[in-house]
Amino acid sequence: MNQWVRARRDPYTSFHLKLYHATHPSIPVEESGLKPTAASRRRSFQSRSGYVYLAMTARRAKTFGDLANSGQSIVYEVIVPIRKIRADTDQLHNQRAVGAQVGNSVGESIIYGGGVRVKGRVHPWAIRKMT
Repeated sequence: MNQWVRARRDPYTSFHLKLYHATHPSIPVEESGLKPTAASRRRSFQSRSGYVYLAMTARRAKTFGDLANSGQSIVYEVIVPIRKIRADTDQLHNQRAVGAQVGNSVGESIIYGGGVRVKGRVHPWAIRKMT
């Protein structure tokens, strides 16, 4: 998986991934995009400021969104350039806590952690509400 990601991180090509994010219906995601986690908007003790967290599947995004929003979340498809994805080290840490032998690579984050994160904001044009 790491080789696949590395082969598609070239800044001169436009390889993208479709990922998923779920959040409360009151958040105007389609108008303002997805803002990175900040201390004032943090819904998880593990989330680090400055990142948007994305799941590999809509179901996983819904699970995380519902946990953070008392069972009320909407799932969005999010298109991001592969060159911008980073490992979700929080989920990898959770895997190590239960005995998994994983590192902190993007490939391991995809396979074992079930998601990735991107630094900064995701613009509205890269987001679509799932029906």
